[in-house]
Amino acid sequence: MIDVGEVKMFLNYVDNTYDTRIRQWIPYVRDRVIKICNNEFIDDEIETDADDYVFSTSNTIYSIDGDFTEEGFAAGDWFRVNGTVKNDGIYKISTVTSTTITITDDFNVVHEDIDAIGLTRTVYITYLRFPTAMKPIVAN
Repeated sequence: MIDVGEVKMFLNYVDNTYDTRIRQWIPYVRDRVIKICNNEFIDDEIETDADDYVFSTSNTIYSIDGDFTEEGFAAGDWFRVNGTVKNDGIYKISTVTSTTITITDDFNVVHEDIDAIGLTRTVYITYLRFPTAMKPIVAN
């Protein structure tokens, strides 16, 4: 995936004039690339699933009994969330510990306690690997 800083680097933008516009366009361009390539760029080797995640309005995902670092997640990684009621989507990790993932400020999650909802569902958090060679093309 790609973020505002990377787009600005590839396009040689040094000021913040277009930051808001770039931030708004990234999800559309990303989704279009995924559709055109017919590839979600999922790395199945780094995936976790559970029914006890808590999504917090402080942009944090808590795991009651999982271990995000043991699964291989790290700061700067992109990941997809599937199986929630309100928070399915693609996010970028700001920080990670064994029990929490904090996402960057470019994204927001809403409060959702998967275990407390009472539905039988599994939420998947899967690492995404966007090819580095595609980033300049996507930035344009």
